[in-house]
Amino acid sequence: MNRACLTNTNLHENNHMRAASDLFKTNYFRMKRSIFISLLIFISCFCSAQTQKGKILIEAGSNFVSSLAANSYDSGNGQLQKSNNAQFTIQLGMGYFIFDNFVFGVEPVFTYYRNKDKSTNDILTSTNLAVGPMVRYYFGTSIVKPLVQASLGWTTGDSKFTSTALNSDTKSNGLKYSGGLGVGFFLSQSVALDGILGYSYTSTKSTDNNSNKTTQKSGSFDFTIGFTICL
Repeated sequence: MNRACLTNTNLHENNHMRAASDLFKTNYFRMKRSIFISLLIFISCFCSAQTQKGKILIEAGSNFVSSLAANSYDSGNGQLQKSNNAQFTIQLGMGYFIFDNFVFGVEPVFTYYRNKDKSTNDILTSTNLAVGPMVRYYFGTSIVKPLVQASLGWTTGDSKFTSTALNSDTKSNGLKYSGGLGVGFFLSQSVALDGILGYSYTSTKSTDNNSNKTTQKSGSFDFTIGFTICL
């Protein structure tokens, strides 16, 4: 009789312990699910707030290209001509999110170029400023957002050529068309690191100090890294 009562008591205690354990597991999984859902909602709100309608975008970026080019030409005994080329670009911009993820703004771009012929010490330097409208669209709602952008710029520039036999100064004006694909890495709700691979096509008309006029058309690829602030 005592053995039966003890057995029933142990079974009753085991059932209570099993029920408590099951309840703990159920509450634990519910808590994990609630935390996970809350985290997803927070991330979604955080990411969508970065590029939402009504925000102001401020950007600053640059790229630097330096190269050493060498070629040879036959002038009787053969000579090797070498030149150093350097180009530096500063790109600024300000825009307004007229829709979620879509920015319309203005983008000034300053470019400096220098080429020195090491054989003759001839030097060519040029500066150029392009200013015009810009549009950009961000994709997705994560902290890593692919983007596409396009811009149109009215350009003005000045180039100087200096040599032992000739010095010239040329003024130019024209249009610059640019487009690019890239990715924005949002480091916080307001700051992003952008990397953009772009292509630019420029058409200019130039006049030198001897009133000689020329038309130039050129295209180039470049990779720009910069920071974007969304306020």
